[in-house]
Amino acid sequence: MFITTTFKLVVNKEEKNQILKLMRNFSSAVRFSYKRFLEGFTTLQAYAITRQKFPELNSHYVNCAVEKDGKFFKAAKQEVRTQKNSYSAAEHCLRNSRKNICKEKD
Repeated sequence: MFITTTFKLVVNKEEKNQILKLMRNFSSAVRFSYKRFLEGFTTLQAYAITRQKFPELNSHYVNCAVEKDGKFFKAAKQEVRTQKNSYSAAEHCLRNSRKNICKEKD
């Protein structure tokens, strides 16, 4: 049995702007750390660079941004490997079937 609760956050305009700024900064940190992974940095290096770039975010948010992108980057890298392997396998099957068809014609 699950119990769920719902609520509505009631904030004034200033608090809403602070929340939106925090969300924008977090999203920027996520994109920034992903770019560091593309450049070949390790997780610790990406964390240090992102932490310096976004001093207004606390370490928990920076850590979450880097971990989130680290997982996404690894998954994307694995997907590329899988596609290359499946492409190679399909190409191999196609070549073999062509050879078999040519043998049957002769």
